[in-house]
Amino acid sequence: MAAFAICRVAKLKSVRAVTGSGKHTDREQETLNADPEVENIELVPIPEDASLEDLVKAKIGDIKYRKDAILCAEYLCSASPEYFRPDDPGRANYYQPDRLEPWVERTINWLKQKHGDNLIKATLHLDEATPHIVAYVVPIHDDLRAKAAPGQKILSYKRDFGGSRYRLSQLQDEYYEAVKDLGLARGIKGSTATHETMSDFYTRIHQEVPVPDLERTFALPTPQAGESAQDYHQRLSEHLAQALPDVQDHLKTLEAHAKTAAWQQRKAKDTTITLQALGDELDDQEERLTQQVALNQQLQAEKAQLNVTATQAIAEELIATAQLVQAQTGLEYCRSDSFIFDGRGDNFKISTLAGQCLVHNQGGKAVITAALTQAHIQALRQGRQQLAQAAEERPKNKPQLAAGE
Repeated sequence: MAAFAICRVAKLKSVRAVTGSGKHTDREQETLNADPEVENIELVPIPEDASLEDLVKAKIGDIKYRKDAILCAEYLCSASPEYFRPDDPGRANYYQPDRLEPWVERTINWLKQKHGDNLIKATLHLDEATPHIVAYVVPIHDDLRAKAAPGQKILSYKRDFGGSRYRLSQLQDEYYEAVKDLGLARGIKGSTATHETMSDFYTRIHQEVPVPDLERTFALPTPQAGESAQDYHQRLSEHLAQALPDVQDHLKTLEAHAKTAAWQQRKAKDTTITLQALGDELDDQEERLTQQVALNQQLQAEKAQLNVTATQAIAEELIATAQLVQAQTGLEYCRSDSFIFDGRGDNFKISTLAGQCLVHNQGGKAVITAALTQAHIQALRQGRQQLAQAAEERPKNKPQLAAGE
């Protein structure tokens, strides 16, 4: 089976999210599927005892950023178990060092080359089933806006990762190019396959592990008729000696269950905090969307008004041109290739050759009486040019206009 290169990116949009991710990476909170006896490795030098929150705040410094800015990007880089242990892929917490070292080297070099000093932390996790690297990037870039001061910096997640699945697919391509010489394959582009999240994994594990019998009892023998106290004590001691291993096993089961319950309680608390943060984020997004919808509606209304104003101006210009031609030529009724300009009576009007009135002059103001399409406007402009040209050439060549009745 082919071994695949794995690269995913998550957005950390708040200090709370940064803190929670850092605690998980540094194993400051219990991780159920991690071996506490195995030491993880920091691949980027960091100050002693510095938390991820400290590193992010120090990197951002006094850079001003929007409320909805993404503070940090979290990478998860790994490979299929078949790469790290080809002879026994199902064997958890095991890897071949000669395969681990080149993968780590290529992955960390790729991250450094791509992000430079913006890569603030990278941790190699060896305490879980399959080796993986969790890395953090603060997306700081030069501010390219015209109003920016020289040397001014901004936070821009889009500059690194874009905002589309196409850009994330490009990221997969880049990582694959960095590790493909190790024999790793790239996932199928456009695949609809999904991966199991850590929370789903924990849920499945809890569903598969039965709850122990917490109310188990251990019966003691009762004295028998005619049995001496010495014989009873002897029989009781033998019974307790036989039951002791079973009692000890049960106590261990209860202890393990208590630890699991405590972990679940902490996990529920962390989940509540995360959900609260997500709720705040959704509220912010809803507010931004509401503002965007209102702005779009305003722009559409302004655009419609501009269209009406522009059409009205064209209509007035057409009537003014036709009236000028009429005054210069003395013709009260004339036509272009597509329209009739009728100045008979007090109500000057412009109609199609089929007789549909488009614009008429009422009280010195052009009134649009039909829906003027772009084709109408273009043809009217051509008609206006023909009338203007006819007005100029009439003293020399009268046939430019067709006189009506």
